[in-house]
Amino acid sequence: MKKTMKSIIIIMIMIAIGVGFIIYGINIDKNVISVYDYKIDKNDNYEVILKPNNFYLTNTLPQGKYYVSNSIETYKIKFKYFFEGNRETNINYNYNVTANLIGVVESEEGEEKEVWNRDFILLSNNEKRQENIRELYIESPIDIDYEYYNKLARSYEKNYGIVINSVLKVCFNISYLINFSDIDIDDELIKDHIELEIPINNSISEVKENFEKNISNEIFPKTNKLVTFEKNFYIIGGSLINIITILFIFIKKINKKIFKDEYFKKLKYILKYYKDLIVTIVSPLDLDNFKVIKVSVMEDLINVAEQTRNNILYYNDSDKKNNYFYVILDNYIYSYELTQEHTK
Repeated sequence: MKKTMKSIIIIMIMIAIGVGFIIYGINIDKNVISVYDYKIDKNDNYEVILKPNNFYLTNTLPQGKYYVSNSIETYKIKFKYFFEGNRETNINYNYNVTANLIGVVESEEGEEKEVWNRDFILLSNNEKRQENIRELYIESPIDIDYEYYNKLARSYEKNYGIVINSVLKVCFNISYLINFSDIDIDDELIKDHIELEIPINNSISEVKENFEKNISNEIFPKTNKLVTFEKNFYIIGGSLINIITILFIFIKKINKKIFKDEYFKKLKYILKYYKDLIVTIVSPLDLDNFKVIKVSVMEDLINVAEQTRNNILYYNDSDKKNNYFYVILDNYIYSYELTQEHTK
């Protein structure tokens, strides 16, 4: 017990040291000053152009609604991308707009499986460079011929004789390299996108946004000594906690094996040296009509059996891994239970 308590105390001390290293590293991290901060705001606007019809009083519908698929002629979409840094830099950037038409079917297991995938380039690459700027704003309008994609999906179904669920993923893609000519850090490459999902079917359509609208980030000097120093504390603290965890699991497994070995050793000893007293039974005793007296050690049960010249009834509950030993004396049953838990 004393050894166990000492082990627990040592483990707790080492964990505390590990946590202390991590906390100290976090505090150092808070003191590191970024050399460049930037934020990104992304958005989209669109309207729906309807086919000629006798039902709507206008030929356009606003965004954020549900639309009858067969009434749609075109989605007029405008992607909006705004980048702002806290100091002037040089930026090389390029952007394009692509679409991906995906067809899926439902498997026997109820899972959607892709059977068709076709890419479209809606706007080719636009490459530009701007110098000494803090802000970059891009608007990219694009028209989505909904009727064309719907007819294409229905043609696929007719040609192959299957029904598919189709979705058109329209994506504004941008990448830009920020050049820091006046400070000692590497150029920063950023790849980003604005993605919209439009169901292509004969029922209801809508536009789902699939992107993070607002992003903020900080860039730190790559050679900053504090950054390296702080990372060392994270590594040391994390390593200490990992080592303690591994040791704890290892020690627990070793102790479990020792307990298990002791359990089988004791059971084997009882069955071997007291076999003349023991009678094995194959079903548990009905104890309802007896007064049960439990003994704490097997030796007490053996003394009772020898003094009263009775056999010891032995039952092994293999499901629970329990062993029961009984001596019946009139209306009393003396019992001893041997389990792995008791062996501990």
